[in-house]
Amino acid sequence: MAFAMFLAATGVQFAVQELSRRAILAAGAASTTFAMVTPIAQRRWTRGCREPQPGRPLFDSSFCVV
Repeated sequence: MAFAMFLAATGVQFAVQELSRRAILAAGAASTTFAMVTPIAQRRWTRGCREPQPGRPLFDSSFCVV
């Protein structure tokens, strides 16, 4: 798994060599925002979800059944 992550990071570095620094930072900001919004959207729009029980973590996968 670590090797695959290393290969992906190396490939991305070669792929963005020609881009400007501003474009690289904008792409990083967009991907970070997408990564933070996606779990929230998934939780909100998944059918069959019920509210978490007291004492259970907010994003516990056991209370959301698709």
